[in-house]
Amino acid sequence: MRSPFTCPLPSLRRLVRILALSLLTVPATASDVFVDPVLGSDTTGNGTASAPWKSLTHAVTTLPAGVPTVHLAAGTYDASTGEAFPLLLPLVDGLTIRGAGPGSTTLINPTLQQALQFNSIGSSQQNGFTFTVEGLTFDGSAVRGDASFSGLGIVMRDCVVRD
Repeated sequence: MRSPFTCPLPSLRRLVRILALSLLTVPATASDVFVDPVLGSDTTGNGTASAPWKSLTHAVTTLPAGVPTVHLAAGTYDASTGEAFPLLLPLVDGLTIRGAGPGSTTLINPTLQQALQFNSIGSSQQNGFTFTVEGLTFDGSAVRGDASFSGLGIVMRDCVVRD
């Protein structure tokens, strides 16, 4: 007779796997936007997980109000997928652009312009503004930044920059 306090090893392994995956996965909210360079479409997509947009360029020009996170699926984002550099990012406080990981999500910018640029037109909110980019590789970018705003909190986390 098996003791009621023993746990079969395969069940324990499965539980540990499920817990580990849930800790690694950042949950999306209903207002998040999704981009996929392979399965997405800038014409027929709507930015949801089931109908993502194709390009980050399109996503940042059509962000609905209050979008906290733009999720980039694994893949390569470049001119062939509709990217136009520099990417003009709106000053939306708390905006996060999250890739699938620096080895999985790559922005290829062959131009001599910076990859990302903040668009402050019509914005009165600059002090205390925070913006996060995480889980991306910037490849071929002329990486540079302009410190034209005081009080900007720009965070780059888990990113790789290659020239």
